[in-house]
Amino acid sequence: MTGSPRNLDESHRSPPLGALAIVFTALFLGSMAPQAIMTGSVPFPIPYNPVSEIQAYYTRFPDVLRVVSFLQFGAAIPLGLFTATVVSRLLFHKVNAAGVHIALFGGLTASVLRAVSALASWSLSQPGVATEIGAMRVVERFAFAT
Repeated sequence: MTGSPRNLDESHRSPPLGALAIVFTALFLGSMAPQAIMTGSVPFPIPYNPVSEIQAYYTRFPDVLRVVSFLQFGAAIPLGLFTATVVSRLLFHKVNAAGVHIALFGGLTASVLRAVSALASWSLSQPGVATEIGAMRVVERFAFAT
């Protein structure tokens, strides 16, 4: 019979969702702390700030960018695993709705874009990128967009 619940003896073998959520949250929130600690609370620039202000931040604090980017990239991994696990569980329990695949698309897209944004931010910390205004703006806007 389609859509019938499985026996209670059958269980879905997967990583624990709570652990994945805790790891993601710790990495995501942990990525915010180095910015405040390592810069003395100098605010992180946003794309609408003057170019000179943005460039000054990136050239002054490349180590902050590296640490923040590393933690943000790390957060993308448990987010993707969480998405895959949730979708796998829903399919295991024979949930037959478009929402399952919408969740898969949304979760994996969020995970990939988080990783791409972190890599773009990391590239801003590399020598010569932040000192060239054109390169800095392109990479910074790309990181912000993703």
